[in-house]
Parts: sequence; C-alpha cells; structure tokens
Amino acid sequence: MPERDASEDDTSIAACVQWMGGQHRYPIERRDQIGINLRMNKTLADRRKAILAGTSLTEIRLEYPLLFEEGEMLQEFQRLRPGKEMMADFYSGLERVAEKLMRLPCSTKEIELTRNARDLVLRQTKTENKRQYAVKCCALLLLPQKLKEKLSIIFETGNGEELRSHPFIICRNSIAQILTGEASFKLCADNMDVCETDCLLKAFVLLLACFYVFNMVYPTKGLSTLTFMQKPILNLQDDSKNDLKVIRLLSSLNEI
Repeated sequence: MPERDASEDDTSIAACVQWMGGQHRYPIERRDQIGINLRMNKTLADRRKAILAGTSLTEIRLEYPLLFEEGEMLQEFQRLRPGKEMMADFYSGLERVAEKLMRLPCSTKEIELTRNARDLVLRQTKTENKRQYAVKCCALLLLPQKLKEKLSIIFETGNGEELRSHPFIICRNSIAQILTGEASFKLCADNMDVCETDCLLKAFVLLLACFYVFNMVYPTKGLSTLTFMQKPILNLQDDSKNDLKVIRLLSSLNEI
C-alpha cells in the first residue's frame, strides 16, 4: 500500500485532483502530460486507499477521470508494479509461447474457425511484423480453450449486452479484422466502460491492468487463462497458489 508523501495534505491533494479534472477537459495534444504524471503520482496513495475501501468505479471516475483512458491505465499499472515494463514484457512473453500455442491440436469447431481465419490472414500478410502480430493475436484468442475455459468470459464478440462485474473486453469486429489490426476494443468493468484501444495485445494488457488497478479478483471460470497471461506471459508473479491447468499447458508447450 503506497503512502502519501509527508509534504502533502488533504488540501494539496484536493488541488491536484481539481487540476487534473481541468486537464481532462482538454484534447490530449493540449494537456500538460508532465504535470499529469506528477499529480497522478502524488495522489496514488489516496486513490489506492479509496479503491481498497470499496469506493465504486463511478465515484473513482468522477474524481480521477484521466485514469479511465488507455495511456493512464497502463501508467497506473506501472505505478503499482514499479520496475516492470508492462507492454514490452507482455510482448516478449507472448513471443516465447505464441507459435507453440498455435501448434497444439484443435478440439472444437470454434477453434477451427479461429485457426482458419488465422491461416487466411497469414496467406495474405506480406510483412513479417504483420504475420507475427496475427500469430500473437490468434494465440491469445485460442488460449482459453487450451486451458479448458471459454473466451467469452473475458472477451465479448457480440453487442456486449451481458452484464458482468469483472473486467472484460468487447469487440464487434470479425476475427480477420482483429488479426490484421483493423479492429477496436473496449475495456469494461463493473458494468461500465473503462477505456478503448485499437490493438488486441494492448487490450489484454489493459484487461490485466483493470484487475490490478481496481483491486478485482479473477473470475473463477477465467482464472487459468488470466493466470497464464499474468505469470508465464507477463512474468508478473505473486503469492497465489499454482494453477494445475497452467502447469500442464506449460509442460505441453515445453515438449514442442
């Protein structure tokens, strides 16, 4: 639990909150990002105290609207785990397992459809960077099935009408559009919109960030999938007990 700096008091924290509220009303290109970073750091202890006390996300959003944006959500994730480079570490970890995940056998029509879309995209992809992006995206979409879980627990491809309290991703684009980087993704939590991004890989990092930043527990039916993304991929360790499904999947990947 971070502690408020000794030089700060309720009045100075309130002034920071008010100033950031004003910045939120500006277009991103007109904002004082250095000043925002400074004040978000100063108010971290108060923000964590409010979240851990069970303050609703609606109330948190009213006080810290900047937190509900893609860039600031990632920054907050970094503040909670200093020393980690969340995006770089996630990309690196996914690089190690993506191709191997794709080589594991398919078992359902849903997986076959995903694989078929992936194969179509790869045949049409002309650059190595785009090919690697498609492979990484498809590996993430296939991951829940490899762990005997449903992608729909954390990734909604319909109209997003199902209510759920835990964080999840909504995407209304086709699998082919997702794999070619032509899709958009909305992060939701506690039945409200949190932020948006146009990159599937970043969407999953933001998903993990939402659980950490808002102090939420992984849903039971998506526990193994989220644990695999957190530990083997992101290399973000904690004192939670080992997940047997994750261990078995890692063993299968090590044999490839």
